[in-house]
Amino acid sequence: MWLFLIFGVLIHIIFSSFSIYYYLRWIDVPMHFLGGLWLGLAGIYICDRMLPQIFRKKENLSIVAVALLTALIAGSLWEIIELRLFPILKITLINYEDTPSDIFYNLLGSSAGAIYFISQRRKHHK
Repeated sequence: MWLFLIFGVLIHIIFSSFSIYYYLRWIDVPMHFLGGLWLGLAGIYICDRMLPQIFRKKENLSIVAVALLTALIAGSLWEIIELRLFPILKITLINYEDTPSDIFYNLLGSSAGAIYFISQRRKHHK
């Protein structure tokens, strides 16, 4: 899981450094989806370790809620950083108006992570 994060961060740095987001605007969508996927799975993993009684009851709704909340909070914080800190650091962005779609794709990715986690758990608990 951590290798996936490191790979994603490296790809983001490369894309930002070479203005790939500017030339291939569509690339922002899969990046936010994959970021949301990672955030959702990371949130589930952390909660599964810290609050195992909730996840051991096979409460799928709580798993989905954790994934969505993790992606919503972290994705919103990232968007705030982009909107507030990046201009101060003179980091250029291509589009301020894409914030709602960025958060949407974060949530979509985290939902996919929750579905994956639930399906794997069912497979291993049969």
